[in-house]
Amino acid sequence: MLVCLVLRRARKPVGEVVKHISQFRLMVAAWIEQAFELCRSDDTIARVQNSAQEAAAALALLAGEQLAARAEENPALFLKVLQILQPDLGRRINET
Repeated sequence: MLVCLVLRRARKPVGEVVKHISQFRLMVAAWIEQAFELCRSDDTIARVQNSAQEAAAALALLAGEQLAARAEENPALFLKVLQILQPDLGRRINET
């Protein structure tokens, strides 16, 4: 749904819009990875072994639940994911 809206409003070639979306996802994944790295370094979250893999999984979890929440018109689904990631990771994301 977001992609359709972006494509319609952007009035740019599809390839260019997809490139921007990909760049944004990479930026968000890097940001989350930094937070996981901080959590790994100070043991805020136990057993973080690979920050990049944890970040990719967290981003997929967030994206999936956002899609489900929109499809079911139930924001509580997305809020549950945020609660899972908080308080430790949420605090770390704010620090990066």
